[in-house]
Amino acid sequence: MGITVSLAFGLLGLGVLAAIAYLVWRYLWLFRDPPRSPPRQEGVLSPADGTVVYVRKVEAGEPVVVIKQGLAAYITDIVGEDLAGPRLVIGIFMSPFDVHYNRAPLSGKIEQITNYPGFGNVYMGPMHWRILLGVHPLYKNSRHIVQNERPVTRFSSEYRDLPISLYVVQIGAKTVNGIDCYFKPGAWVQRGQTFGMIRIGSQAASAAAVAPSGSSGPDEHSLPIQTRAVQTPEWSSRARTSRSPRPFGTATSSPSRWDLDSPDSTRHQDA
Repeated sequence: MGITVSLAFGLLGLGVLAAIAYLVWRYLWLFRDPPRSPPRQEGVLSPADGTVVYVRKVEAGEPVVVIKQGLAAYITDIVGEDLAGPRLVIGIFMSPFDVHYNRAPLSGKIEQITNYPGFGNVYMGPMHWRILLGVHPLYKNSRHIVQNERPVTRFSSEYRDLPISLYVVQIGAKTVNGIDCYFKPGAWVQRGQTFGMIRIGSQAASAAAVAPSGSSGPDEHSLPIQTRAVQTPEWSSRARTSRSPRPFGTATSSPSRWDLDSPDSTRHQDA
C-alpha cells in the first residue's frame, strides 16, 4: 500500500514538473529574442535559426526538391508566384527549441507581403524526425513545404552595388499559433533586424535572385550566406498577416558561410 501511494505521488510530481516545463517553454522560452550582431563582411544573413534542410540553385520550372514520388516543390509552390531567372533557394527548419523570430537578410525595402492560406496545415513531424535521426534527405515526405500557410515577404536591396530581390517565406505548421509581420510594405529594414515571428512549429525559406553565369550580377558563389543576426530597437506597429491570398497593406553563432556544393545540412545556433 505504501509503495503504491509513493509511486502515485511520484508520478504526480513528475506530471507537475512536466506541466511547469511546458508552460515555461510555451510562454517564455519560445518568445526569447537574443541580441545579435551581424558580421562586418558583406553577405546575406540567414533569416532564421535552425537546420538547413536544402540549398538549391534552380531555373524557372525546375523543382527545388522532390518530396516524394509524384510530389515535387517548385519555386512557385514555395514563394507563391512565378519568378523569372535562376534563384538560390534555402530552406531552414526551426525546431521547438530554436529562436522563432525572423530577421532581414539584407538592408532594404519591404516591397510586398502576401499571405497564402495553403491547403490545410499538416504537421512537420517527418522533417523533425529525419533531422533528429540524421536521415537524408531531410525534406523527404515533408508535404508542409508546398501545402501549409505562408506569408511571403519580398525585399528589394543591393548587393555589391547591384540591385537584388529576395523573398523570405514563413511556413507555419499545423500547431502554429500565429505568424506575425511587424512591418508594412514600404518600410525600410536594417540587415539583421527582426521583422516577424512564427509561433511554435515552423520553417523558413529564402529565395534570392542569382545572375546567370558570365553576367556581371551576383551569383551563388559571390553571395555568401552568413549565420549571425542582430535585433535592433526600431519596431513598427505589430501587424498580423491576413489569411486571404492578397498583398498585405499598401505602399547565430560565429559568422560562417554555407558550402553550396555540399548536400549536408548546416546548423544555425541560437543564443
